[in-house]
Amino acid sequence: MAIELKVPVLPESVSDATIAAWHKKAGDAVKRDENLLDLETDKVVLEVPSPVDGVLKEIKFAEGATVNSQLWRAKLLLRQQITERRQKE
Repeated sequence: MAIELKVPVLPESVSDATIAAWHKKAGDAVKRDENLLDLETDKVVLEVPSPVDGVLKEIKFAEGATVNSQLWRAKLLLRQQITERRQKE
C-alpha cells in the first residue's frame, strides 16, 4: 500500500508555499517522524515529517516548486509492503 503525502493545510492568510529542500530522494528509506522536506511560506518554514516507516517512492515536485495546500507531493511505500515484495523475489 502506498501513502500519498500532501502539503499540510496552510494558514488562512497563506495561499501557497515553496519547497525549500528535500531531505530524502526517491528510493531512500525513511522512518516515521523523520523530516522529509521543508516548505517555506512568506511567514514560516515548515518541516514536513514522514507519517510512517517506508521508502520514498516518488517525488512529484522538485525544490523551488510552488505548491498549494493539500496538493499531492510525494508517495511513500509502507515498510510492510517493501518486506512483502522482497519475500516474493
